[in-house]
Amino acid sequence: MDTGFAVLWWAHIGLVVLFLVYLPFSKHLHIVTSFFNIYFRKLAPRGELPAMDLEREDATFGLRTLQDLGWKDLLDGFTCTECGRCQEACPAWATGKPLNPKTFIMGVRDMAHEAEAGVPLIPNGAAVRETYGLDDGIRPDLLAKPIVDTAIPYDAVWDCVTCGACVEACPVLIEHVDKIVGLRRNLVLEESRFPQELTAAMRGMEAAGNPWGLPRSTRTDWTRGLPFEVPTVAELATAGRLDEIEVLYWVGCAAAFDERNRKVARAFATCLDAAGVRFAILGQEESCTGDPARRMGNDYVYQILASGNVETLNRYGMGERTIVTACPHCFNVIGNEYGQLGGAFEIVHHSVYLDRLLSSGRLRLAADGVPARSVTYHDPCYLTRYNGIQAEPRDALASAPGVALVEMDRHGRNTFCCGAGGGRMWMEETRGTRINHERTREALSTGADTVAVACPYCMIMLKDGLADAGRGPGTDDPVSIADIAELLAESAVPAKRRLPVLQQG
Repeated sequence: MDTGFAVLWWAHIGLVVLFLVYLPFSKHLHIVTSFFNIYFRKLAPRGELPAMDLEREDATFGLRTLQDLGWKDLLDGFTCTECGRCQEACPAWATGKPLNPKTFIMGVRDMAHEAEAGVPLIPNGAAVRETYGLDDGIRPDLLAKPIVDTAIPYDAVWDCVTCGACVEACPVLIEHVDKIVGLRRNLVLEESRFPQELTAAMRGMEAAGNPWGLPRSTRTDWTRGLPFEVPTVAELATAGRLDEIEVLYWVGCAAAFDERNRKVARAFATCLDAAGVRFAILGQEESCTGDPARRMGNDYVYQILASGNVETLNRYGMGERTIVTACPHCFNVIGNEYGQLGGAFEIVHHSVYLDRLLSSGRLRLAADGVPARSVTYHDPCYLTRYNGIQAEPRDALASAPGVALVEMDRHGRNTFCCGAGGGRMWMEETRGTRINHERTREALSTGADTVAVACPYCMIMLKDGLADAGRGPGTDDPVSIADIAELLAESAVPAKRRLPVLQQG
């Protein structure tokens, strides 16, 4: 027994020692590195991309080679557990596109491993290197090798919708999206190598202040026919009435120029008026926030647009007031990224603001004549996953008369992208299945009468998805799509029509 115990004990110790020697060369290295990767995780808001200094003459714009990656980016590669959770969560991979976030991170790790032979575990004298053919030096040629088309295919770089599902799913908090946008920055700013469909959107943002490329003079066309006035900040400032503004409504490009989303802007303004909220818009002084340009990789256009908006907002003292927007992309970039350019603003998504108005009693709803309906709510990635807003849109929907909420299989932080993020709104989707078709299929599987959204991009993508599925307006079995504001506006009681005793609440 004693001999057997001694043999097994030493065998066990030997196996442990052998595993420790094998560990640095295996995928199990994450056992050691995961603690450090999680400890040194990104502490900035998930929706905030790294700042870029375009004035530095010696700077490399974006990420091109391993030398452009930070130490944390390389640590991400050696921390990957190869579990595949990011791969399973990725909407691009799920719909048959070449983007695979797991193989991308593994590719970065493999490039780093090839460029540097590794830490020598035995004395590395000249005789030892000659005898065993060891090379523990760094390979400059491999360090200078482009990441695109080595660790990740070129097409895969542009398949990313920047939804953050991969980051959300990763158990060791690897940041995939920031790296992909970094690659796009280099492709756009240094190589001018990007899908040609993006040219029109970039030119539109640079010349007209919106990716549609439409004249600024049409930014307020959505207000026509409303039974109340929608003043601009400039008009109130000229009249010396700037202090009357309770909130600034940041309309956004989609609600200003897309015909379907103009109805959303009218509905939200109707809710604000019904609640007695004193609001104003920037009108022609509003420009695109630059979010599409930044996610496309064109930080130059982004900084032009964002700097102009920051200057305009600061000029009117909007840092002291609340900004409300119905666009999660505008909400994210103004709230999380304008600080890099000197803008500190309080911004609230319209679903949250509507929920506050309902909770405080300022916005009141009447159930008369409102039909009962089942509604399934699509969580926008930039609202839910990036900024953690889940409950308020559902609470607002629950307040709407006749609404019965039915959840999709993937909802909340586990939501599935509509396919428009990361500049994909302005690109053709020619590889695999369309992402909006897959999300539409999930929505239809709930059997709901209405798909509720809280994002103008989601509105466009899912509206098209319903039409392509034969369930759009005018079909035999139509499923409607509506923004939260629209569902509330149809039963909102105007403040002027309430009894005085009811207005005190």
